[in-house]
This record gives sequence, C-alpha cells and structure tokens, in this order.
Amino acid sequence: GAPVQAMVVEATVQQSRVKNVFNAMLMVGVIIPPALVTAHLRSACPSNDQASGESSMGLTWPRLSPTFLASGNLCEVYMSHPLLFVNLAYLIVVDIGFYIIYVMQASTWLIDPHWQLIPICIAFFWFTHPDSRSGAHP
Repeated sequence: GAPVQAMVVEATVQQSRVKNVFNAMLMVGVIIPPALVTAHLRSACPSNDQASGESSMGLTWPRLSPTFLASGNLCEVYMSHPLLFVNLAYLIVVDIGFYIIYVMQASTWLIDPHWQLIPICIAFFWFTHPDSRSGAHP
C-alpha cells in the first residue's frame, strides 16, 4: 500500500541524491589530473631558452613518431609545443575520458557544464605557461 510506495519514492530520491553528488565530484574531478600533470611539468621541465628569442607558442609542430610521447618527450611537448600539448590533453580528457563516462552512464549530459570550464582551464594553461612571461599568447 501507501507505506511501501512512500519507501520506494524515498529510496529513489536517495539514489538520485547519491548520483548527483557523484556526478558533481566527477565533473570537478576530471579537471584535476591534467592540472596535476601540467603543474608537475611546469616544475620538472627545464626552461626553454631559445637563442632566437622567439616564443614557442607558435605553430611549429614536432616530428611525430609512434614513440614520440612514449620516449620521454613530454617535457619537450609541454615546453616547445604548448598548442600540441593542450590539444593532446583535450583529446585525452574530453574526447576519450568523456566518451568512457558516456558509455558508463548511457548519457552525454555531463559534458555540458564543461563547456564553461574548458575555456577557463585552457586560458589558465596559457597564462601560466613559462612562455607567457614573454607575452606570446596565441
């Protein structure tokens, strides 16, 4: 009767709350790994001193081979090819990461809030990159 129906409604509301909290943590949490990788690279990679005085923010692309990223060249990509680095991070986090989330949740709604966060994260990357001191932003 009515008590059983009330318990079912309460259980459904509780499940919804748990799912909303999980999705909120997931929405914020997906930003943390690339931020930590970037912070690590900022402190671990040697400074990019270019003799010509040109910034590395330009559109020069490295020669890519299947072993380019696997061979320890992540600092090179971060320091000398930041546009490539941002695009690789976007590919991994948004394209691959959110695809996995879509499949697990059978829903694509979680990407919607990130259209507000992604530009802020990319701007933060550009303004904290070592070349930003030279005023070289794309």
